[in-house]
Amino acid sequence: MDVNDNLRQWDDDMVAGTVHPIELFEFFYTLRKNNWEGVWQLDQFPFREDSVQAANHAIDFLKAADRGLEKLDFAAIQAAQDNHDSLTALALAQQALFSSYAE
Repeated sequence: MDVNDNLRQWDDDMVAGTVHPIELFEFFYTLRKNNWEGVWQLDQFPFREDSVQAANHAIDFLKAADRGLEKLDFAAIQAAQDNHDSLTALALAQQALFSSYAE
């Protein structure tokens, strides 16, 4: 599984989480929910940034996403999804992800 980010017009291979952090969190939520235990790897190609620094930044973000999944109330997210309550689902995801990023 390759992980990066993009602007949707092209496979920009941007640093993971730079443009769509919530969608990336949702992707890892879906993997966790389905007990996926495969391998993921960074698929980034920083043109102007230091490649090691870009990789470290992405890894830090992905570790924060993993910590956020530990905080996420899966039952509450499922209930919000079942009720088509996107704002509650978004709030739960944001709270779990962004509160774990500073740790």
